[in-house]
Amino acid sequence: MDSLFEVSFSSLAASGKPFVRCGKCRRYMKLIESKPSRLHCETCKDTYNLPQNGLIKGFKELRCPLDEFELVQYAANNNAK
Repeated sequence: MDSLFEVSFSSLAASGKPFVRCGKCRRYMKLIESKPSRLHCETCKDTYNLPQNGLIKGFKELRCPLDEFELVQYAANNNAK
């Protein structure tokens, strides 16, 4: 069954680009830009939802003092509906 889905759908691990570091394993999480946009850590197998309809970028490589995840900055689109 899995082989049937792999032909039509790419896995999260295969898509995206390295973006910010995970607070659990300290490796880069991938930014999946297809809707809905999200961050995926291949090592931890965790996926984190991001705000939609805006610009997402890393924030100066700073880390949260509580969980050690790198900070992400969100800027809303002015023309978002």
